[in-house]
Amino acid sequence: LPVLCLVQLINFVDRSVLGIVNEALRLDLGLSDSQMGILQSVLLVGLIFLTIPGAAVNDIFGRRKAMPVAVGIWTVAMLGTGTASGFIWLLFARLLGSANDAVCTSGANAWLSTVYSSDKLGRMLGIFTTCGSLGMCLGTLFGGFMLSLTGSWRYPFLILVVPGLIAALLLPRLPDKQVPVKGQSLSDFATILKIKTIVIVGIASGFFAVLLYTYQTWTPTLLQRSYPDADPSKISMIFSAALLFSMAGPFLGGLFADMWDKRLPDKGRALALLVAMSCMVATKFLFFIFVGKAELPVIFGIMLLDAVFNMMSIPIYCGMCLNVTPLANRSTAMGVMACISFIAGGAWGPMLTGFLSDFYGGGAAGVQSAMQTLLAFGVFAVLLFTSLYFIYPREKAKAEAAGA
Repeated sequence: LPVLCLVQLINFVDRSVLGIVNEALRLDLGLSDSQMGILQSVLLVGLIFLTIPGAAVNDIFGRRKAMPVAVGIWTVAMLGTGTASGFIWLLFARLLGSANDAVCTSGANAWLSTVYSSDKLGRMLGIFTTCGSLGMCLGTLFGGFMLSLTGSWRYPFLILVVPGLIAALLLPRLPDKQVPVKGQSLSDFATILKIKTIVIVGIASGFFAVLLYTYQTWTPTLLQRSYPDADPSKISMIFSAALLFSMAGPFLGGLFADMWDKRLPDKGRALALLVAMSCMVATKFLFFIFVGKAELPVIFGIMLLDAVFNMMSIPIYCGMCLNVTPLANRSTAMGVMACISFIAGGAWGPMLTGFLSDFYGGGAAGVQSAMQTLLAFGVFAVLLFTSLYFIYPREKAKAEAAGA
């Protein structure tokens, strides 16, 4: 668990560093909001094409072989990002960085599901998912500190090479009882796609990810433009504090799901998911409406409230997908779900925000209007997750019967 958490941690540190140095990078290289949006989204777009092959590689060759290679490629991408001299170079480096998420997220979730029993899985996935929030927090603090210290956006990416190498060396030494399958066939993917829970979660989580990734990548820029008198280090402290507070979300979400699963074995997790997602949309609405209008302490309070709900749903719907999937195909199933998610919207949120910001005139008002417009995706996600209340119990019972 600690080593897998390290891999998840550095993956999100990378993303949040790009978010906090966004404005400095844009000014240094003379880029537009649309180009910055493309840079924020290209890693996620890459996941559309790499997630399913990356997940299948875990099942075919084994996680202990596939995941270190993926982390090594990510490490090279950090080196390339820090030394980039123009937009095209940056674009290629950011695309290369998607290797970590494409292979390691699905592999880590499946790895944990074989180590921990079903009654503990929600909490363990919650701890693992918490590392995403912690990574965003540390990346924001680290990126803001290095930017203030050196005046350059490059150094944070270059320093990330070190933990990447450490993680790549530790992964092959982890214990794992996985027996790699001899190969994948189209019938395996067809079987997974017939599981309605996975397809619905993929689409709904894609809508949710539009909000999540937009918030993670554009909020520092929105705060800097809305409160121009505030020092960048102060903005990074506020955003990182909110991200640190959000670490409670995944663990509480997993705990909440396990608790309700005991009370309502058939529908408890679906109900917990619906509540968590609805609360997230409500707090996002408050933030997007009042940012720039209220004083920073008020906005900070709203951000702390939103932080609790921001990532609560992730371990819940990941656990639901694992519960309806055959044991031998769990990495691939998570990859299929993630791929659907990125296609459905997860990959496009930051890019859409940049395009919409330019459309609305740019500046603080442009980014704010863009983020408010994309809030509609959160409402669609809630509506889709509602259907799982009826579908998930049937598919869970079917998977349990097949396993027995």
